[in-house]
Amino acid sequence: MLARCFNPNDGHFSGYGARGITACDRWNDFANFLADMGERPRCKVVRPRAHPSILLPQQRCRVDGYRDPRPYDRAELNFEPAKEADFMNDETTEALIQKNGLSAPRVTLDHIKSLIVGETFTKLPSGKVLVCELTLKNGFTVRGEAAVVSRENFNEEVGQKVSRENAINQVWQLEGYLLQERLAG
Repeated sequence: MLARCFNPNDGHFSGYGARGITACDRWNDFANFLADMGERPRCKVVRPRAHPSILLPQQRCRVDGYRDPRPYDRAELNFEPAKEADFMNDETTEALIQKNGLSAPRVTLDHIKSLIVGETFTKLPSGKVLVCELTLKNGFTVRGEAAVVSRENFNEEVGQKVSRENAINQVWQLEGYLLQERLAG
């Protein structure tokens, strides 16, 4: 799990660390991780998170003996952490990367931000979906969505935050692919 979040050479890094997903410092010690999460289950697992870009102990983490059939509605989650200090932000993530001497080529948040030249938000007629379209320097556009199950839970501010984050995740993947192409060629 830590390799996925922090090691750019890990095969799953593009879906975790490259997207800004991290784990709390407490889990650098496996004994703490084991104390928080328990032994590995002999079943499928579901581990929703209070914040989609951070893995934290005891914040909506759970292990179930079945896969929950209900969709995971990120827009309806409470994004307020138990303790703000537990969350790694862009600066602390970068500091951790520097501290560990991870100097291989990588995509950075500053690079991603430099590519975005415009954004628009569109609320779909259902009143339950908000789409963020980001326009990149080269004119290419990417989209991210935020959706709720019931209109009563729709919140414009939360919808913009989640849909923009999802659109930015599309840019991370595209830029990760381009970097890999350059490195391989």
